[in-house]
Amino acid sequence: MKTILLIDFENVQQIPLQEIDPASTEVRLYVGKSQNRVPFELASAAQRFGEAFSWHKIAGEGKNNLDFHIAFELGHLSARPERDSEYVILSKDAGYDHLLEFARGKGIRCRRIKSLSDLSATARRRTGAAQKAAPRAGVGGRQNAGQRAGAPRQPPSSAPASPLREGGPTRFGESGDLEETLILNLQKIAPNKRPRSRSSLTKHLESAFKGKIEPEELRQTIDRLFSEGLLTEENRRIRYAI
Repeated sequence: MKTILLIDFENVQQIPLQEIDPASTEVRLYVGKSQNRVPFELASAAQRFGEAFSWHKIAGEGKNNLDFHIAFELGHLSARPERDSEYVILSKDAGYDHLLEFARGKGIRCRRIKSLSDLSATARRRTGAAQKAAPRAGVGGRQNAGQRAGAPRQPPSSAPASPLREGGPTRFGESGDLEETLILNLQKIAPNKRPRSRSSLTKHLESAFKGKIEPEELRQTIDRLFSEGLLTEENRRIRYAI
């Protein structure tokens, strides 16, 4: 799946493009009409993307003008036939969030991030999830040759403590840490007893991590789980892919 990154340059100017993989990401940077200077480091880093990087100078002026352009582009891009992509808006402006929630309801993979570290953290978490899932083919009677031969099973390695296992307030180093913690919580619940609506899911997690996660941070993390396809919603009922 390809990632299309739409950058609100009026809102975010610190953009370390070296953190992004050009092979899997297309970058579209939107510049306001009155923005006439672009840092040399940014322009230089953009060159390695080739055709996967494009500049978009907004013609008009006015409040939220650039935001409306990005919103239009999101709709235009997601309507393409080859839309097997995730659309990520880089901006600190929470005004995009309701639009993105609506778009996700239409089956469009999209989310907002505040910094590129959020994008790279998600990529690392996905890679880790894929690596963990690989050995699962042996479950349900399909044991590997060593197990069939009676080879002793190796004791599981000690896993690092979950960020929320200790009491008291908690700080998360990356958004991926918080996502992983929520997933671990939900995996402990029998599939037929997991929350079935977005509101009941939110209430469950608020109760489970009361005082340890800010409500807005929790909401944004739940949104990311939906945008990544780990949770999906059909007729207001949640399906879990965890």
